[in-house]
Amino acid sequence: MGIGECSTPDRPDGGHRRWPIESGVGRSRRRAPLPCWTEHLAILRGAVLAALGASVAIGAGTVAMPAISTGVFDYPLVAGAELIASECIRWMEESQGQLTEIQLLGYDRRAADAFRHGLEQAPQ
Repeated sequence: MGIGECSTPDRPDGGHRRWPIESGVGRSRRRAPLPCWTEHLAILRGAVLAALGASVAIGAGTVAMPAISTGVFDYPLVAGAELIASECIRWMEESQGQLTEIQLLGYDRRAADAFRHGLEQAPQ
């Protein structure tokens, strides 16, 4: 699993993305916030697992997993990154080689640090 910051590519796909898989949770900041984010952990977990499952289904070997739903949908970054990191670790342990690599993609230092913290907090 990789962690760090990425630069903005010249092309939208950076020449690397073969199969975009979209997933997210929450409501846009322009709308009223969800009443309790903790009630939606299961929804975020399901979105992560659905994205990983879809990646396997199309034959991808490597997946770049951003901090889904922590941007425009305003899901709490640290909580989201912790859950995403732990689910990706669990997936790799249980999937028996279906994916060779999951890269946790932080678009800025704050997101990269949140993923780093999530990896440190994940059960070993």
